[in-house]
Amino acid sequence: MADINPYAAPQHEVVVDALLAEPGDGVWRDGAVLAMHKRAVLPDRCVKCNRPAGGGRLKRSLSWHHPAWFLLILISLWIYLIVMFIVRHTAKIEIGLCEVHRRKRRNAIAVSWLLVLAGIGAFCVGLGLSGGFGPTPWYVPASIIGGIAMFLAGLIYAVVFVPLVAPQKIDKEYVWLKKIDPAYVAQFPPMAG
Repeated sequence: MADINPYAAPQHEVVVDALLAEPGDGVWRDGAVLAMHKRAVLPDRCVKCNRPAGGGRLKRSLSWHHPAWFLLILISLWIYLIVMFIVRHTAKIEIGLCEVHRRKRRNAIAVSWLLVLAGIGAFCVGLGLSGGFGPTPWYVPASIIGGIAMFLAGLIYAVVFVPLVAPQKIDKEYVWLKKIDPAYVAQFPPMAG
């Protein structure tokens, strides 16, 4: 009689773990985009310059939804947010990062926080100086407008310069990543199909 237990849990996870045992297994190139299984382990190389990462890894939680869902913002931002949380696909990955790019990332985070906090400060100072009646000095509206501009600049800077990789697509099993060094992507075999 065979040693098959009909009540045993499915073995899919065990098979996937066996296939993804070595770094680089379950990782392919899809043109200029890196395609990988959600549970694959990337090699210990920097995704931004392809230099050795020296064990420096950064955990990233990514989410993605089809861009057509952005059209819901035209109807209502709240409806878009609710639908986005329902239809999005997520993945948790670890990427290799060399010391140079870790430092660049820390600097980008610091610059964005400084801009945001300076913007809030300038806005609050402008509001504090605007109290009372009579003519408003020229520097009060300049402080308020400058504060808003610095705050928005900090947010835009954070969105553009802080993320190291960006998902092009995520489905139930796979992740496609962009903003990765072409030499890093070129080391993987092409994705079949």
